[in-house]
Amino acid sequence: MNSLLAIAIFLDLAAVSFYLLSVIKPMTVQRFFPQSMPEYVNGVSVVLASLSGVLFVYVAFLGQRWQMLFQQQEIRDNRKEIRFSSRELRGRIELLAGQVVQVDGDLICQTFFKTLNDWCLAREAIRYTPRFHRPDRQNGTNAGKNYVATREHAFACFLKDLIYWVDDEERGWKRPMDLPKQKQFFLEKGYAWQVPPSGPGPIGDVANLRLQTGRDSRSQLTKGELTFLIQAVHDGTAFDTYLRSGFHLFFFIMDKNLAQYLPMVEGGMGRHERRFWFYQLATQFEGKERIKTKEWLQHYGFLAGISKKELLSPEHASFFGPPAVVAGAK
Repeated sequence: MNSLLAIAIFLDLAAVSFYLLSVIKPMTVQRFFPQSMPEYVNGVSVVLASLSGVLFVYVAFLGQRWQMLFQQQEIRDNRKEIRFSSRELRGRIELLAGQVVQVDGDLICQTFFKTLNDWCLAREAIRYTPRFHRPDRQNGTNAGKNYVATREHAFACFLKDLIYWVDDEERGWKRPMDLPKQKQFFLEKGYAWQVPPSGPGPIGDVANLRLQTGRDSRSQLTKGELTFLIQAVHDGTAFDTYLRSGFHLFFFIMDKNLAQYLPMVEGGMGRHERRFWFYQLATQFEGKERIKTKEWLQHYGFLAGISKKELLSPEHASFFGPPAVVAGAK
């Protein structure tokens, strides 16, 4: 392209020079064109100038073509750079997303262990005074003092109260309750009085911490009756904070899908505490969120390690447990 430009400039200069020469020294030019010199001078000058103009136009076209090629190459280079930048940016985004997930996971774990610690502190703060089964009074010890059970012993005392209450004829389930008293009970407690089964003999076995088995099916406790018993015996605030913290812990585990921590939670419970939670989950977890939490715990086998022998009665295995176990128990 540079050579073409030089030729165009040369032709342009030649046309101008030839015309000027014909004006300045016409005699010199007339030697070559003796006849009709002005026509020949004009013709030659026009031809040279035309050739020069064509070459200039062609050079200009080539320049535009080269410019377009350079622009296309620049666009390709920019695309490559953008593509590389996009990959680099995508990598940074993925790295940042991974860091966010890790931080979020760490925060979830920290919150879980804090919630678990709060639940453990609530357990340590339990102070349960047996309301019905008082071995200290029966033995004549600690007269005039309030017997207070803590930690694992508090859960055992609650279960003993439950078993003792079912056969108590003075303040328990077998006390006389006519219709006015039942209405008064409903007004005070907020739930209806359940009439005890009409089977012969005692229902509870306090010594072995069991409900009697082998009775006829008509006198066996139903889930509704057991729900009533736990409500009636748990008439205080000893376990309230502990139960609320436990529900909050289980709901958090479900909400964040931390099923891998359930064995650790269950492993930190004592034998009587596990039995306590079995009956709480089976009979007291009502309401939309609590039922959802209970079903989730059942699905992941929480407390599935409790055998029928550990329950107050083997028939209660159908009240709570993994779906397959519950179906088999039924």
